[in-house]
Amino acid sequence: YKDGVLIDSKHERIKIMSEKADAGFYELVIPDVQKQDAGKYSCTATNQFGEASCEATVTVTDEKTLFAGLPEGIFEPGSEPQFKWLRDGKPFDPEERFKVLFQDKEDTLALVFQHVKPEDAGLYTCVAQTSTGNISCSAELTVQGNVNQLLKEPSKPVLGSESKKSEVNVGGSAMLDLQVQGFPKPHITWSKDGKEIVAGGRIKYLWEDEESLSLVIKNVTADDGGTYTIKAKNELGEDTTYIELIVKSAPKITKRMTDTWAYIETETNMTVQIQASPAPTVTWYKDGQIIKESERIYSRKEENDNYTLVIKECKLEDTGSYSVMAKNDINQTSDVWNFDVRCPPKIKKKLGEPRIIEEGASLTLQIEVETTPEPTVIWFKDDEVIKEDHRVTIVDNGAVKMLKINSTIGTDAALYKAEVSNKDGKTVDQVGVE
Repeated sequence: YKDGVLIDSKHERIKIMSEKADAGFYELVIPDVQKQDAGKYSCTATNQFGEASCEATVTVTDEKTLFAGLPEGIFEPGSEPQFKWLRDGKPFDPEERFKVLFQDKEDTLALVFQHVKPEDAGLYTCVAQTSTGNISCSAELTVQGNVNQLLKEPSKPVLGSESKKSEVNVGGSAMLDLQVQGFPKPHITWSKDGKEIVAGGRIKYLWEDEESLSLVIKNVTADDGGTYTIKAKNELGEDTTYIELIVKSAPKITKRMTDTWAYIETETNMTVQIQASPAPTVTWYKDGQIIKESERIYSRKEENDNYTLVIKECKLEDTGSYSVMAKNDINQTSDVWNFDVRCPPKIKKKLGEPRIIEEGASLTLQIEVETTPEPTVIWFKDDEVIKEDHRVTIVDNGAVKMLKINSTIGTDAALYKAEVSNKDGKTVDQVGVE
């Protein structure tokens, strides 16, 4: 009511706020105060057992300055006042139950009373302390109406939990427990990665009692792991805390190896991608035996859960069956593949410089090759395959391969080639003969 006239929710400017009615908190808000808003305001609450009422007088003034009438320049440029509050002449800390609001742009300082009690009545004084002296102003608070006893003493929210970490296996259910204190009952919000967590589907909120709240997540996945932020807020303040959810999962190879090969004396990397929580112990094997790491053969952990076995300067004996085993305290898994070192033919000793021989003399062309794996050598004369006859002999002496021509004639002058090949490739050497 204002001056005995009912104020309803349809009023064009004055608002009645009842969002926190469950905590016994109602507000009458007058935005953009006008002179006609001055008057006696009263509030009446009724139920089947009776009614209670209270009233207050609102005076509207043109003066906005807190210390009106004081001479200008009382504060030195750049200085900031320090404020002290007194009640009935004795210092008191308003932060214990009240709010102090300071708006620098409007040069206003306000002491906001919440959940007023009879013992709050008294003469309140604000003292501003500066380097040049003190100034003060006072106002008397009178508490009228019947006393409606609150369920408990108003207090700021305080959040707590027995453990800041919680562990759960993939597919299981996680319960993040929280202790909530504060009156009126705080509004609680949970968030992860900056996104608020809304109940529904796999996610539920459970209140065991007025101060015990749990976030329940069913069928937990690896993506549910991380840090959860909890904020509590009521009219007296707010609090924030954090709980980390650790999701345990058995190792899973998400990117496997396939059979592979590399040329001799080159470097090869064998990489698998393994997801697991906690991180797995990874062991590498060759032909069923644990690989002993060295400067030439070693393993490393890379980004994105990748694990790599590095073999530098591959040798023929590196050929074999390779496997990797990933293990943690949940389970283990493995992968197997074959690795082959290929050795293209290599001519260790070539045919050499062009030759000039006399007709009737003997011609011997010789190369020396790698013998592992055993290569095939084919001789050519001007791109025609040479076949043995009574004058031409092809000699295979292990690593040494020879072409012998006896009693040379004029038509033996040509470009001779030795083509060396195996299953891994081929190479050619040539020489001119006149």
